[in-house]
Amino acid sequence: MPSPGKNATQGPAASLKSKATDNKSSNELRRLLSLLEKPLPRQEGAALSRGKTKPEGARPANDAVCRNMGNTSTESALLDKFSVTYSVQRCFRSHPQHKLFSGILTCLVKNRLCRDLMDSAAPESALRVLVCLRLLIRDPHYQVLLHQLHGVGLLAQHLESVTDQYLQQGERPCSVQILGTLTYMFQKLSALEGQRDWVIRSGAHTTLVKLLSSRDSSVLLGTLLALTSLAESPEGREKIGEWPLVEDLLVILQEYDSLSKRMAAELLRLLAPVPGVRQQLWDLEGLPVLLGLLHGRHLRLLWSSAWVLVQLCQDPDARAEVRSWGGLQQLLRLLNRPVDRPRGGLDRLLGGRMDVGFGLTVAVAGCLSGAPVGCWVLLDS
Repeated sequence: MPSPGKNATQGPAASLKSKATDNKSSNELRRLLSLLEKPLPRQEGAALSRGKTKPEGARPANDAVCRNMGNTSTESALLDKFSVTYSVQRCFRSHPQHKLFSGILTCLVKNRLCRDLMDSAAPESALRVLVCLRLLIRDPHYQVLLHQLHGVGLLAQHLESVTDQYLQQGERPCSVQILGTLTYMFQKLSALEGQRDWVIRSGAHTTLVKLLSSRDSSVLLGTLLALTSLAESPEGREKIGEWPLVEDLLVILQEYDSLSKRMAAELLRLLAPVPGVRQQLWDLEGLPVLLGLLHGRHLRLLWSSAWVLVQLCQDPDARAEVRSWGGLQQLLRLLNRPVDRPRGGLDRLLGGRMDVGFGLTVAVAGCLSGAPVGCWVLLDS
């Protein structure tokens, strides 16, 4: 049996240890904030972030430069520790140190996210800044703060810069990680309807469309997620649909893994109401690709593909083309064929609105009659 005296001391000791840990975390946050509050000159930031050493025979650096080098090294270490310590934190506003978190985000945006500094910094230094911002904007309150500080536009500028380098020069150090972090942030910002306009006005959607040609699966999945979130709103659909993206989506639907195919088909389903997107599908002979997807067994892929066909069949020529390719028979066969339901339940995936048989029945009706209004009434009911 444990000693009563020992038990009596465990409570205060644990409390003191917890308090000491909190004080240490608070001191580290204050130290990080004090460093971020100092603007970093562009040339100095580029040299320090790349870890350039003094050439042999060069004159010794003065005390100010040495201090700056030490501060930069400390800042990098503290940013790294921040990303580890708060990797699972979701709500920063209710945290006891929320004022420090708010200050850190403000200084990251104002003093580290500017285009000149990010473009001249070493990739690993830029990645540190972006990872910490990604963690902070998990909290919706900090997403609003980011917007108020004009940070969404700065993120869009950096996304454009890194994307152009990535597509023109190929993969460079940290480029995939940076693009993955940025696409995650734009997907997060686009998750709420009222915030999608921020992303559209920043122009990030045009760069995301370019990234659909990426051959890296992590970059591609992040891009598809961000564009799908944006396409949930009518304005987002219209703006994204202004760009020639269908060719890349058709390549994904034919050549990529199952998850990428499902996401590409879902994005295409959301964009199909845009006349320009349907015209791209027609011009690029996308009907055979969509009909080929109906041979699969995955529920979400079948559902999304069928609804793209429904929307295409608003046009009489497209209806005739679907029939000529044997699409009607394929849809009818699917009505009695078992499909693989995703783990987690159909209600969670489709919001409980419909099952695959219902969706394919409407698709068949659309191919037969071309009655889009009735189809959409059924979909929304």
